[in-house]
Amino acid sequence: MNCQLEIKQVPFMGTNLVAARDNDGHIWAAVRWMCDGIGLSSGQTKAERLRIQGDKVLSKGGRNLVLPTKGGNQETLCLKLDFIPLWLVKISITPNMAAETPELAAALEQYQLRAKDVLAAAFLPISTVPDIGELSPELRLLINMELKQKQQQRDIEAVNQRLDDIKDVVALSPNSWRPEARGLIVRIARQMGGNEFIREVQAEIFKLVDKRAGVSLETRLTNKRRRMAEEGVCKSKRDRLNKANVIGDDRKLIEIYVAIVKEMAVKYGVTDKKGAVC
Repeated sequence: MNCQLEIKQVPFMGTNLVAARDNDGHIWAAVRWMCDGIGLSSGQTKAERLRIQGDKVLSKGGRNLVLPTKGGNQETLCLKLDFIPLWLVKISITPNMAAETPELAAALEQYQLRAKDVLAAAFLPISTVPDIGELSPELRLLINMELKQKQQQRDIEAVNQRLDDIKDVVALSPNSWRPEARGLIVRIARQMGGNEFIREVQAEIFKLVDKRAGVSLETRLTNKRRRMAEEGVCKSKRDRLNKANVIGDDRKLIEIYVAIVKEMAVKYGVTDKKGAVC
């Protein structure tokens, strides 16, 4: 049967995929070339081959065909055209994958969306290229189930990441409040657009402390400077005082300040730990 294969190299996203049409008109795509095109490592490619062979459904659409390679004609695992979307959607694009290897994640997404149609178009007239709606009801159900499962996994991972971030915020301690709060304030400012918003964030926090504690930090700051002047403290040192120094004199104000910083961090979705400044 192999001698009757119509074999083609199909250009797709800067590389060539290898596909073949058998005597019955079925189109088969070589798994190895698709893995290479996506950017999977040799280890990941091997894992995908094993997954196809061990999967109850995918194994029904896989077979070894003799195809030309750089080392001559060799048996190569191929996947029937209709099974390609199901296989590709089983390859997860995790948040870590998207962050650490964005090119691979982007390529995989394009393969998931377009590879089947491109391969089909290489052998069939455009008017006869099937879409996912023309697959068997069983395959459509499996693909939709897989898509829902992947979305659920991404949602769970996003929630877990959010909980980790909130845990970091909640860990802000009244005993080391100044450097930790400063780090969160910088990160909040960057979420708002940049370090130029630091003063604005700090001013908003001080305003909320005044309101929640029923005090005037400005008045307390003035009184503190006056007392220091009476004690003979030099003017330069008095001028360096700010509202954070006033807060540091009162344990209750510290707790209120820390609580407000935490609330603002959660509100602005501070998640970029790399941006922390302590």
